[in-house]
Amino acid sequence: MKTSRPEPPVRSSLPLPPIMMSLPAPALIVSFPVPPRIMSAKLLPVMLSLPSKPNICTDCAALV
Repeated sequence: MKTSRPEPPVRSSLPLPPIMMSLPAPALIVSFPVPPRIMSAKLLPVMLSLPSKPNICTDCAALV
């Protein structure tokens, strides 16, 4: 299973914040009742406002 999902290369390839890497895509969608487009737009300002840290995840969850 580990070989099937190359997480290290994906992280380098995608400039996504650690929040996305911390939680799987499906988990984020489930957490956010809004479509991925709105979620991305919401995460962008939050990510820019605060430094890229796992704490952003808690902030987002608290917001929702």
